[in-house]
Amino acid sequence: MGNFLRVIQSCRQENVPIILTQHGHMKQTSEGEILRQWWGELIVHGTEEWEFILEIKTEPEDMVLSKKRYSAFFETDLDTILRSKGIKT
Repeated sequence: MGNFLRVIQSCRQENVPIILTQHGHMKQTSEGEILRQWWGELIVHGTEEWEFILEIKTEPEDMVLSKKRYSAFFETDLDTILRSKGIKT
């Protein structure tokens, strides 16, 4: 965790955008039921397991994207956000 927090701090000092993802599923969806059959228990949106750990403190300028798959690009605005900021890598 220490290395992760140091990277975030370094990015803030250099004005590199911080974009965090928060993985979670809605409790009552057919998709959730299908995924539960494959993977077992899921992280449910709004639960304690869904919250960021205490060491991760977001700033007002940070972006947090909700996601429901492993990929942060699937059904999120991440690609659009990166392109709008001219970020290619």
